[in-house]
Amino acid sequence: MILSFSVTNYLSFKEKETISFIANSDKNQREFYIETLGKYEVLKMAGIFGANASGKTNLLLALSHFRDLVINDDQKKEDKIYRSAFAFDHTSRNNASVFEISFYHEMRFDYKIIFNDTQILREELYHYNPKKAKVYSRIVNENGISKLEFGSKISPKAETISALKSYLIKNRSLLAAVGKVELNIEELILPRMWFFSYLSPAFSNNDNFRNISLTLLQKYPELKLNVIEYLKRADYNISDFNVKKMLEQKEITFHHLIKTKDGDKEYPLNENLESAGTNTYFNYAVILSYFQKYSGILIIDELESSLHPELFQFFVDSFMLNAKHSQLVFTSHYLPFLEDQENIRKDVIWFTNKRDDGSTELYSLKDFDIRKDLNFYRAYKVGKFSAKPILGSAIVPVNNHEE
Repeated sequence: MILSFSVTNYLSFKEKETISFIANSDKNQREFYIETLGKYEVLKMAGIFGANASGKTNLLLALSHFRDLVINDDQKKEDKIYRSAFAFDHTSRNNASVFEISFYHEMRFDYKIIFNDTQILREELYHYNPKKAKVYSRIVNENGISKLEFGSKISPKAETISALKSYLIKNRSLLAAVGKVELNIEELILPRMWFFSYLSPAFSNNDNFRNISLTLLQKYPELKLNVIEYLKRADYNISDFNVKKMLEQKEITFHHLIKTKDGDKEYPLNENLESAGTNTYFNYAVILSYFQKYSGILIIDELESSLHPELFQFFVDSFMLNAKHSQLVFTSHYLPFLEDQENIRKDVIWFTNKRDDGSTELYSLKDFDIRKDLNFYRAYKVGKFSAKPILGSAIVPVNNHEE
């Protein structure tokens, strides 16, 4: 599970901004929101709210890019990294970008990587077992030559170091190179495994989300019964579904159980005739079923897209109650979610705000001293937390002058 994540000079993040999943001392809803890992009390959710173009999605993209840097091992020496530095000044694009993450996977790990458009500049990994100790550090010079140092408690064989170095090209992280070498160093295997198996790419409501859902069903057919159960509980009267390959495409047929005067009857309906909400929630039901069985970090952009507000809440509740050793990270514009303040912890709500220079500021609801009787939703609406668009008049005069 993620303990914290920081990003610097990437997309709209100019300065270092950090999201934390370490719970504060608030006693509210601890069993629902918190999981204890070792000495850490870790939040299972982060909901990120803010105006359009304030940087919500960019935070998710940064996490996804971080994952790619760790697991992608098929680069060629001449390949660029294709990072997007902060673009609204003349210096940031020439400066390095930085990703930093602390996570717990059997033990705590801290990993940091510094990179530019063409190469990794520096990376370092520490673990806590129980005290903080270096696993390795790596500095890469402008010629692509790596200076690699392992911690005093890490003693790989000479042939292992030689094999790792043979795959250490300038645009590939050491953890990516670990995937190409047979080794038995737990402190290197566990972090790569976590990035590969637990940190998912960011999902959004598009065709790719559908394809991922169908791939999961194909790989884990045992999920089907759970998916049907989630659809039933979401009041879709769907009793079954089938996935068939038609030419080069897969098509889903849903079976609806309809009450008639002659009793219950089942009718098939192709996915193209279903509502956008039904198709969206089908994808979510697959994802929920997967995370109920397998642990990981689920990252979703604009969770409320095509969903009824009560289904939005039902999805969040279902994940929190059924997924174990897992986290839900989502962006949303659905502000009424903030109204249920008896059941919401302030440390799970985050905001992105666009500064005057176009950069993103990231902060939590817990950073505000708010009376317990103050409605979070109303406070947001009146601008107490910023993170909302500043709108001009809706009346726009017609300009008849040609440029």
